[in-house]
Amino acid sequence: KFKNNETVKKNDDELLGLFKESLLNKSDKKFIVLHMIGSHPAISDRVNNVYDEYIFTDELSYYNKSVKYTDAFLKDINNELVKTKKSFSMIYFSDHGLGINNLMQLTHGGAYQDGYNVPLLIWQDNLKSKKQINAERSSIDFLHFFCEILNIKTSNIQADYTFISEDTSKEIKVINNYNQIVKYKDLTSAPINTYLKRQ
Repeated sequence: KFKNNETVKKNDDELLGLFKESLLNKSDKKFIVLHMIGSHPAISDRVNNVYDEYIFTDELSYYNKSVKYTDAFLKDINNELVKTKKSFSMIYFSDHGLGINNLMQLTHGGAYQDGYNVPLLIWQDNLKSKKQINAERSSIDFLHFFCEILNIKTSNIQADYTFISEDTSKEIKVINNYNQIVKYKDLTSAPINTYLKRQ
């Protein structure tokens, strides 16, 4: 745990050592959660005030670099899991998306679909190929997904569709800024391309 604003200068790489320690535990089954800082502000702190290429603004350039950092970190975590030669499932997702305003600033909010569009990536030791699923899903159904991927059966969670599929029969709902459950399709979209085209 960090006090006050100690997380400001922290990087996700610092979790790697703790993760390796957790893997050394002799328990047959483990459930490990890594709460990453990712691209949270100040984004420049995540990348030591350095970016690879300039993309419209410094902030967008730092953001692009921070995503690369996250990719590299996830690769390291996956490599450590593979080294154990044990069965594993690794899941990565973000708690929220980001939008962009007229000033080309990244913003956090639930007024647009883009604020809910986040990656959900799954690695498993027995996967033989890569597959991209385009069907929309909501974190409201996360426990459904969790049970499905770990093959857990419980009477408390009744799944009426297959989460990991292209099934689009499920109406997607999200929780907005006012803690209201709303239909995702009723929200408008303001993708970053809308603003980039104006530059």
